[in-house]
Amino acid sequence: MNGRILIAVCGVGDPNFDTKIVVCTSNIEKIIKTAPTKYKGKIDFIFFAYDDRLTDELSNYNDCKIVREPGFVGEFIYRHLQQHKVKNYDRIIVMLDDIELQPNFDLNVMLKMQDVHKYDIVSPALTRDSKASHKFMKTRDIKTKDTILHVGFLEFFMYVMNPASKAYGQWLSCFNENTRTMWGIDLLLHQELELKLGLIDNMTIKHMYIGGSRAGGRKEMLQLFDRVCVEKISLPKLKKQSIVIFNKHEKHKH
Repeated sequence: MNGRILIAVCGVGDPNFDTKIVVCTSNIEKIIKTAPTKYKGKIDFIFFAYDDRLTDELSNYNDCKIVREPGFVGEFIYRHLQQHKVKNYDRIIVMLDDIELQPNFDLNVMLKMQDVHKYDIVSPALTRDSKASHKFMKTRDIKTKDTILHVGFLEFFMYVMNPASKAYGQWLSCFNENTRTMWGIDLLLHQELELKLGLIDNMTIKHMYIGGSRAGGRKEMLQLFDRVCVEKISLPKLKKQSIVIFNKHEKHKH
């Protein structure tokens, strides 16, 4: 471990670049501001610029690397976030470019919650006004502080992981050179890979836009299910699970 954190922003460009770059720089500031003391000055950023819109907007940040090449989110992760390339980091946060960290975001608290409850992947919940395919990702506005929901599925907006862990390698095993939209991967995290997933209810992000090709995503998802020997159906039925709320080492079922 190198005592550093890597933040990977998967795609910076059109459409809506002017709005997204403002949000992106705001996210950087929130991450730096709320990082644990031991990581102050030890956070690296890597941005995937899939078109030519990003120029010098991030030049004020010394620890930013920009990968300039055409492609999709899944291709960027497959090429540049392989485990052997990032395993020396203490933590990796992989996030979209069109999410906005809200004022209640706190990286220090998030990492502590992940460590205490030993989650393979944690994610902030979405705000109520976010664009989302799965409504359960949105906050329930639970008033209890520092609440994490034990869930069987996490839609990809912002994943926090240990890049040296078996779980990170399992997640990457779902990718290949043809992965573009990442459709279907999130459905396998718990069902097939048996990863422990946590959704932090009162720490939120706003997803601003709906994007991607439904036709291409559907085809990619079915190809993925074939690869992992899952029955080829339109959408896998998730096992019905209770939501378990963890708070300060206490466990309550709802």
